[in-house]
Amino acid sequence: MTDKKMAGRAYDPKEEGILYLMIDGAAINTRVKDEGGTSWRENKLGIVFDSTNMRRRKGEDPVSGEAHYEIMKKEYGAVVGGVAEFRKQLVDCAVRNGYGRYRQTVIISDGATWIRTMCEEIFPDAVQILDLFHLAENIYSFAKYLFNGDAGQYEGWAKEMIGLKGSRTEELLKRLEEYKGRPLPAGVPNMYGYVNNNREKIDYAGYRRRGYYVGSGPIESGNKVVVQRRCKQAGMRWDETNAQYMLSLRAKHASNLWSEYVETLLSAA
Repeated sequence: MTDKKMAGRAYDPKEEGILYLMIDGAAINTRVKDEGGTSWRENKLGIVFDSTNMRRRKGEDPVSGEAHYEIMKKEYGAVVGGVAEFRKQLVDCAVRNGYGRYRQTVIISDGATWIRTMCEEIFPDAVQILDLFHLAENIYSFAKYLFNGDAGQYEGWAKEMIGLKGSRTEELLKRLEEYKGRPLPAGVPNMYGYVNNNREKIDYAGYRRRGYYVGSGPIESGNKVVVQRRCKQAGMRWDETNAQYMLSLRAKHASNLWSEYVETLLSAA
């Protein structure tokens, strides 16, 4: 028996392959403003699948160099609300799809603090990876601010900083340190804090040697399919309860679980 634990119980994972969890948030517009005056609420979306259900397609991602894959079998979970409710759904989804059986579990996200903290608590044995696209995107956003949108300066600087990821993370942090106390306008990431908080999650060369997928394409696609196409069309505002009902149904449909769950419930009604 190994010393790994799930929900406080030891387990012995034996299945080969990798179980992947990807997590992201996407806002939807509601009918009620919160204390801060905004009517936008975050929907938390998760997708779970395993490496045996990934089929490689032609081409590579131009930013990450990651091969394109088609996910043959997957399950989504969506929650409009807080982390506590989402984590329950995510654990259930992960267990249904093999968490506790696979020897390796990999979590890919945009590095948000709530995701990192939640996963460290409920999936302590998992490898957490900061999606390479989000790292590159944030570096470019910061570089544009730093050089006042001068592409001749910011593009070269951004490429140089991205090249320091992984085995040269300490050098990257040293280069960013001079900017860590600088006040930043809204929308510009604090790159020192972002890299420092995710410094153990950007060893992309090491991940590739271990055969890990490092992109967030499936969860980005999931946000479009599950959330945006139905809940973020022009002029839409949602009651939070109704939004949850709709997203739960769309998650089952996008997971090819409609007949297994929804039709069974409807026939029993």
